[in-house]
Amino acid sequence: MASSINASTSGPGGVITTADNSGILSIQTAGNTVMTVNGSNVGIGTTSPSYPLDIQGSPGTNVGIALRLQNNSTGGPAQINMGVAGSTAVTLSTEGSGGGPAGGFNIQIGGSNRLSLDTSGNIYAGGTSANAATAPIYSKTTARAWFQFNGTTGTIAGSFNISSITGSGGNWTVNMASALQDANYCAVGGAGISGAGTSIKVTNGSWTSSQFTVDTASGATNNWTAAQFMSVAVFR
Repeated sequence: MASSINASTSGPGGVITTADNSGILSIQTAGNTVMTVNGSNVGIGTTSPSYPLDIQGSPGTNVGIALRLQNNSTGGPAQINMGVAGSTAVTLSTEGSGGGPAGGFNIQIGGSNRLSLDTSGNIYAGGTSANAATAPIYSKTTARAWFQFNGTTGTIAGSFNISSITGSGGNWTVNMASALQDANYCAVGGAGISGAGTSIKVTNGSWTSSQFTVDTASGATNNWTAAQFMSVAVFR
């Protein structure tokens, strides 16, 4: 036997019904069921929820915005926190919380921002801006390592995933900070020697998942010569 409570001031506008024999609670409006509680599952748009929160649209229709979270405080983020008891929580957040970009979308782990999408469409890992990103985002079209190097002074002007460059003259061994998954990568670059044409060669003198060799030669003497400017990028 089912019991019902009519919450409408006129007609069947809002009715709450519960089927005593099944333990199902339904909330209806204008004769349509808008929410169903079945055990520990809550359904919106379905009378047979299969999950703790199950939101469905009518067959053949577009649900559109099914769930909206909004913080009406100025500058306040809207957040969804996920995790298992005793483990590090994962938070989906907006509006620059956890060190992410203002107005962007952030994924935080343990309260620190790990991945961000800013309002310009830039995706970056770590940091508070695309220029301050502290971790790489890998794909086949992004460099897995790169450097700009001055062979005459032996100094690295800028780099990513490079631990050191050793050698002398025009013969250099490049050591990557984090090894790639294998040695099937491509290293490309260019070099410049003041007052002379320059050739650069990435050789297999040392070629592993974490190390390769770069040689530079002067076009004037055809001898191995340190280049004032050398830039190389690694793709995999």
